[in-house]
Amino acid sequence: MILDQLEKLVLFHIESQRQNIIDIRNWIFQLTIMSGGIIGFTLPVLGTSSLIKNAYFLIVGLFLLWLDIILGFGYLKRVLSRENNKLTKQWEELKKDHGIKTETKGDTKDYILDVLYGIFIFATLLIILSLVDF
Repeated sequence: MILDQLEKLVLFHIESQRQNIIDIRNWIFQLTIMSGGIIGFTLPVLGTSSLIKNAYFLIVGLFLLWLDIILGFGYLKRVLSRENNKLTKQWEELKKDHGIKTETKGDTKDYILDVLYGIFIFATLLIILSLVDF
């Protein structure tokens, strides 16, 4: 009875981790898509719009959004490549142990999510400031 409960708990924990990873990846993907949409909408009006009062802020904001896209997709590529390389090893361990093993990450924090969000907020503020006449 205890073994069944432990197995259910492990399965629940693994499913929760998997869903959390999916949510983080979706968030990064949506952030990069929003950045691309803002760039795609703003670039055609860069030189011709009377709304833009300070082109410097707009250019810096657009560059930061472009950097956000590059970092976001680079992070996703790195994570997916690392996980793909571990699949064979995980499969062999599962077959060998006839159980479920999870690899725990240490207490290190990955700051890429904070960096991506900070760049996105700063870039959008610069774009908004480019519309203000000082």
